[in-house]
Amino acid sequence: MSESERPVVHVLQRLLLDGFRILKDEMPPEIATDELDEALDRAIAQLEPLQGLALGPNAARLYGLAHGLHITMETVLPYMKTSPVDAREFPWTLLKVENALLRLREKELTGRPLT
Repeated sequence: MSESERPVVHVLQRLLLDGFRILKDEMPPEIATDELDEALDRAIAQLEPLQGLALGPNAARLYGLAHGLHITMETVLPYMKTSPVDAREFPWTLLKVENALLRLREKELTGRPLT
């Protein structure tokens, strides 16, 4: 199954799993502890069997993704070196998506129409 064919719950689980693996593999030695390493190992073990996460509503998953990407871009943008990617508008774009999804998430949770 290709990445694009993978069910959305598996995509989210894969994203979380990859994030935990990256944190474990790239943890700076000066802050690495056995406690952190063991906690990351436990999270990875929970996520490795790609069975999918029971997660709904859909807007909650997408809002979480947009919010995480927005915070990541705001955090790393000042440190981005010269590159062919002009990411200056990424945080603004992600904030717009995040705000729209927040409204939809609330609608899905409450059943009230968008205002």
